Amino acid sequence: MTTKLEAQHLGSDFDCFLESEGLLAEAEAVATKRVAARRLVPPAPSGHVWAFKARFRRNAFGWKSQPAIARIKQAVSEIKKVARRDPVLAAEGAVLFLERVSPALTNIDGSSGSIGTAANRAIDALVPVIATAQVDSPTRAEWLQRLRQAHSDEANSAYLFKLDDCWQELSGVETHAR
Repeated sequence: MTTKLEAQHLGSDFDCFLESEGLLAEAEAVATKRVAARRLVPPAPSGHVWAFKARFRRNAFGWKSQPAIARIKQAVSEIKKVARRDPVLAAEGAVLFLERVSPALTNIDGSSGSIGTAANRAIDALVPVIATAQVDSPTRAEWLQRLRQAHSDEANSAYLFKLDDCWQELSGVETHAR
């Protein structure tokens, strides 16, 4: 778990944003409870089992990009299908997917750029699913903390850099143009 001091050392724009919105303390409290419970991901309230979860484990695809691209598309499709009937469950699945995608793609040869493109398209498709889910503030803070942790892990964040542009949308904060 990243402490506030470590987060300040990282100079994360996300931490500054959370602090300005008053969500940093909530996110840290939720993260502390999760670590204390030794439970990385809380079980889905409906008992839903995500098919993609077993497929996205660390180094799951070796060096081949085509099977990984196909699995990314399948996972996004599965999450979007669930979003039609249960947006909150779909958002939880999207957060789970984004936590798992980068470690699963670690050894893939990304020289063609196709795997990076697939990961960016998945982020583009899943950010609105997370952003539009109607949840209470502690749940959203937990999701943001989990995404921040996945993004800040240097070894695993190779495919999550696009999240840098999405923190405000993910937080559910509306911006009003003057």
